[in-house]
Amino acid sequence: MSWIVQRLLMETPQIKETHDFEADDYNNLLVIEKKISSMKKNQMFSEQECTILNYIREGYLFGDIESFTGVGRDTVSKIFKNICERIAFSLGGEFTNDGFIKEVSKKNKLSIKEQEKLAKFMDSNLKYKILRRPTENNE
Repeated sequence: MSWIVQRLLMETPQIKETHDFEADDYNNLLVIEKKISSMKKNQMFSEQECTILNYIREGYLFGDIESFTGVGRDTVSKIFKNICERIAFSLGGEFTNDGFIKEVSKKNKLSIKEQEKLAKFMDSNLKYKILRRPTENNE
């Protein structure tokens, strides 16, 4: 339900570093951050969820967060996924998987087969393999 929210939150440090005000990722991240702020203000996250979310937004990996919090890696992942689903549901539209596929399909004129392939990728474990883009020094 929330692939784009997950991706943008996990890439927060890289996206903010570029300061590309014209980029969709940058602007969508700002929308997500505003929603997070509103949800925090309305106490829609537990203290544990806020802690995990803050670590993710700082660029830490699930294994790092496990070490910092003592919460198992699988649990950290599940909590993060749940947070992202609630954010995506609250925002709606292109922040949900269906909305994202619809938007990308419209922009890029994807066939039904390509849309199905994108949906399958978004539901797979491979989606995390491309989240951490290499920095200029690592390329």
